[in-house]
Amino acid sequence: MQNNLTEAQRPALAKAFKSLKALDEQFDFWDKKLGHPYILFLFFNSPYHDLAGTPIQDERILQFKEFIINPLPSQYLEYNLKVIEQYQQHYKRMNLKTELLEITTLKNEYYESLETEESSKNKASIIQDYLRVIDDQVTKQERLGRSNSEDARPLHFVSGYRDKLFFEKQPDLSEKIYEFHDMISLLNGNTIATIRIFLNEESKSKSRSTNHKELTLKQRLIALHYIGALDTIMKVGTATAQADFLHLIICKSSDNIRIQFSTIHDLLYPAEETKLAIKNLQAVRRAFENLEYSSVLTRIDADLQKLTENSF
Repeated sequence: MQNNLTEAQRPALAKAFKSLKALDEQFDFWDKKLGHPYILFLFFNSPYHDLAGTPIQDERILQFKEFIINPLPSQYLEYNLKVIEQYQQHYKRMNLKTELLEITTLKNEYYESLETEESSKNKASIIQDYLRVIDDQVTKQERLGRSNSEDARPLHFVSGYRDKLFFEKQPDLSEKIYEFHDMISLLNGNTIATIRIFLNEESKSKSRSTNHKELTLKQRLIALHYIGALDTIMKVGTATAQADFLHLIICKSSDNIRIQFSTIHDLLYPAEETKLAIKNLQAVRRAFENLEYSSVLTRIDADLQKLTENSF
């Protein structure tokens, strides 16, 4: 960071900067009048910089002391957001490797991985891979926080992560001025927890979908019976016509359909395989539970009771 100020320019520039009250104007002043974004000044004077605590860093602070931005408490949020904005624009220029994580970007990466790895991995495996990476990252930050008490970045990361994961808390950027490295770590920890919560919900969704498997042909016919459709169809046309029509409705082979049913009674109460009949009714019941179809559920429960008691 070069000091482009001459001693002749300093008084007038310092007076002009002091007259500025709005934070946007002060940040713009750095860009337009001093030739550097303010984040660059913060970077070179950070406690994490290689020259931290040296005479060189002290000299840099003195060179720009009249132009340090000191927000009022009511401006803390605006100030922190402006620093975040400049960090996103200039972190590569400062050779910093830590990118500010965005939840939308992380979700898009996850969805893309589902598409690219679909042929080789199922959704549950991909979710577990992501969760494993997150757990490793958090463990690493916890370990770093314990091993170096002078570096507050891991502690901020873990704090942001735990606050979101356990208490659904977002970082309060209005309470104080953050050292920008610490603030980025805090926000990233919070975002990592957010994507973990999202992945947990995805995992639960996968589990729920697994519990509600596609109905078999026989189960579909039983479901049509309980809403009255199968009974109506069986009253008209020939057996072949009925099977052909059902083939159009449920996309199963008409030959298989003819084999599967002769009467409603045979579907619900087969002469053998009572356990299978109970299993079929339970699967149909779960499907109707999603609809909260109470009258059908009552009828299914009654038929399940008959099967259980072997009273058919």
